[in-house]
Amino acid sequence: MTNLVFTENKPNYCFPPLNLQELFEYIKENNGLLEAKLINYFIPSNTFNNVSTTMELFRKHFHLFHFLYLLQAELEKKRDYFLHIYTMNITLVKYPPLNKCTYFEKEMINFCNLNVDSEGYCKYHAEYLSGKSLQNNAVKWFYLNYENLLEMTEKNLERLYNDASYFLSYYGEIKKSLKLFNLSENSLKKDLVKKFRKFALENHPDLNKGREETFIQYNHAYKVLLPVLK
Repeated sequence: MTNLVFTENKPNYCFPPLNLQELFEYIKENNGLLEAKLINYFIPSNTFNNVSTTMELFRKHFHLFHFLYLLQAELEKKRDYFLHIYTMNITLVKYPPLNKCTYFEKEMINFCNLNVDSEGYCKYHAEYLSGKSLQNNAVKWFYLNYENLLEMTEKNLERLYNDASYFLSYYGEIKKSLKLFNLSENSLKKDLVKKFRKFALENHPDLNKGREETFIQYNHAYKVLLPVLK
């Protein structure tokens, strides 16, 4: 596997960005990794002024998972390996042949592998996944949006550790943002970009005084949806 290219618009990272190719090679060589081992290897020690130890650990965790999900997305394009991402087990699994179901069984750390008539899922998993794409991927999109880390507060971090409602609320924010742009869960990224550009041309605060709050609202919704839609 070669030529994994990092193309994301780079935010203000808390740590140096990870090289996707190096990350892939390390995981491939040491399959079944603990998150802690990857953090120790790829992310240098750092101390933030006025930041708790818990927050610093979370920043390292988020930074790593951000790049793991970027790597997962790149690998899915090539359909060679699938990257299973779990704190206690980060593993590369070879994709099945085109005539096999590609639903990934997290408990088994393997694909369903039942026969299919064409590329995709078996009948059972096709029905199971119907209409659940955004909800099932809320955690992934949470980590792909680096602003979720930059905007994280101690209070929200405590909530995040205590229950899963934080991710459910993030899914709610995705749905709210879709509604704002009058988009469906099946909409494409190009549809979002087209709508936002039209809105920005007509409502930019430099041209329309009094529209600042509305523009901020749409700009935030745009940033929420950009890493979500394909």
